[in-house]
Amino acid sequence: MKAEIKQKFIGTINEVKIDDGFFYAALKSFVEEIEDFAEEGIETKEVTEFIRSEFVEKANEIFESEMVTYEEAMCRAKYRLVNDKYFIERVKKLNG
Repeated sequence: MKAEIKQKFIGTINEVKIDDGFFYAALKSFVEEIEDFAEEGIETKEVTEFIRSEFVEKANEIFESEMVTYEEAMCRAKYRLVNDKYFIERVKKLNG
């Protein structure tokens, strides 16, 4: 078998660099959900990094404790964070 990667994925969301295509799509989708829920655009690097950090932390916590796939853990993390009033308030405060 001859296999090779022709081009490494690199994307950005509000200047936050992401080098994994699957995670890029998941984070982009999550930021869009937060924008809809909070009824305001997410535009800064600072708030995007905060969202990414909380998202990864919650997904890892779910993955380790609930015996689900990482993809399912990310879905559950999105749902729990979007419905967490305190998380949304912190996003709004950081977003200014």
